[in-house]
Amino acid sequence: MKEDSSAIDWEDILNRFSFHTGTIRSFCKENNISIHQPYYRSPQRIKSINRV
Repeated sequence: MKEDSSAIDWEDILNRFSFHTGTIRSFCKENNISIHQPYYRSPQRIKSINRV
């Protein structure tokens, strides 16, 4: 089962992902998150949402 997104430290997840050398699928499986969650939590997307 995937974790509730409110219980995840997204800053930590995104920092770890920036150093990950495998695929996004393998990273998400290792961290027990869906493959779509990092996209929606990415800093570029957060900045663009905050501008609106």
